[in-house]
Amino acid sequence: MILDDLLKLADAQESTVSVASTSYIDTIAAGDSYEGAWLHVRVDTAITASGSATVNFALQTDDDSTFPSATTLVETGAVAKAVLVAGKEYKIRIPPGAERYLRGYVTIASGPLLTGKWDMFIVKDVDMGGQQLA
Repeated sequence: MILDDLLKLADAQESTVSVASTSYIDTIAAGDSYEGAWLHVRVDTAITASGSATVNFALQTDDDSTFPSATTLVETGAVAKAVLVAGKEYKIRIPPGAERYLRGYVTIASGPLLTGKWDMFIVKDVDMGGQQLA
């Protein structure tokens, strides 16, 4: 897998509450680099919470870089904190229909989280040794 710095959405990002990725992608600047590509999510540091927290990793799109009316293209669905150990990966094929901008979004339910970091990026090819959702 080749990782392009311009296609990173989150690099060891952490938050205790729901949050947008630290970066977004302008598909006009990136060309068609997202078409037929994959959203790759990797847990960098195990996610913990005092309660029964779940985390949903999503790829959103909008025609405005401030994402006032973001649409979710793909998502993992709610994942229990116990599953989100360091090294856990999710790979989701990105469907057609993206608007100009792409960003990651992480929704924390039954939180807040105590610890945890994740990476989110877009790649053309994935190693199918990890978990594939779509």
